[in-house]
Amino acid sequence: PKKECSLCVSRAHRGIYLLDSGETIPCDVIFPVMHGENAEDGRLQGACELAGIPCVGPGCAASAVSMDKSLTKLVAATTGVAQADWVTVTNADFKGDIISVIEEKFSYPVFVKPANAGSSVGITKAKNHEELLKGIQIAFENDKKLLIEPNTVGREIEVAVCGNDKPFASVCGEIVPNSDFYDYETKYISDAADCIADADLPELTAN
Repeated sequence: PKKECSLCVSRAHRGIYLLDSGETIPCDVIFPVMHGENAEDGRLQGACELAGIPCVGPGCAASAVSMDKSLTKLVAATTGVAQADWVTVTNADFKGDIISVIEEKFSYPVFVKPANAGSSVGITKAKNHEELLKGIQIAFENDKKLLIEPNTVGREIEVAVCGNDKPFASVCGEIVPNSDFYDYETKYISDAADCIADADLPELTAN
């Protein structure tokens, strides 16, 4: 049967606290196989650090920066990583004239993304002025900060980075969406996308 439980952040217990019985189940390590808010954004990782329980995957700071697309962009910009240009818009300072700034900076189509949301939730591809306005509304329903990016035609290559003190990269994988873009439905519902475990790339590029 299901039991309500909580991660106990007291280092005296180092485990999962069962709310109904008050019992604590000791944990040696936590695999945070969870998505989205409170899971990928550093909060769960921070709780594990408070509890003194090792947590698989990125730590608190790396998770927080990776979840926030605007912070990821800023960090990448300082390292010389090539990336698509962007405009950050917050709910607090959103005004109609930002639309003019976006349309002067980018040609349609553009992507509108909540800054802090995973799995392509709230992302839209705007092909005109009206779709841009609608996309901004949808994005703000998921976060108070969003990004606007130009459409970039390319391949969806993914690489896992493993290890701590001596990190190494996995082989390159490739996602072929077989749809307009790799949105939530393509990822989880339609099963349209193909996943290639070892992408066909030149050796110099892959390495």
